[in-house]
Amino acid sequence: MKLTTNTKVHDLLDKYPFMLDFLAAYNPKFSILKNKAMRETMGRVATLSMASTMGGIPVEKLIGDIAREISAIAGEKIETGDDS
Repeated sequence: MKLTTNTKVHDLLDKYPFMLDFLAAYNPKFSILKNKAMRETMGRVATLSMASTMGGIPVEKLIGDIAREISAIAGEKIETGDDS
């Protein structure tokens, strides 16, 4: 999976379910993802760019931290960058 500013939170959590706990602990505003209904509705439209704005985190930092966590837990090298 390539992580970009346009990656949907739902797609991220669908591929890497363990990221739910990481994101909820990463920023208090992301704890809303623990609510299944919110995750299923907001997660389908929210991008990593939107999440970074909501959490007050630079999007590059958020994407980098997510990529590092996936690499650490799943052992996968995660590509990051723009959508082009």
